[in-house]
Amino acid sequence: MVSPIQYLKDVYQEVQRVVWPAPKTVLAHTGIVALSMIGLIALVSAIDYLFISIIKAILFKGQL
Repeated sequence: MVSPIQYLKDVYQEVQRVVWPAPKTVLAHTGIVALSMIGLIALVSAIDYLFISIIKAILFKGQL
């Protein structure tokens, strides 16, 4: 079993080996994710609206 102190030392050493991306890369990837989420939200919302319209048309045919 590893002592908590040794564990934290090992974690620190591993973090030092990580190759962190450049801020420009992080910003670009964040933008891609944000735009993807906006597109996905729009798609799911459109499908939801379509299904709701179909269900209303079936359940309330001629009553609106």
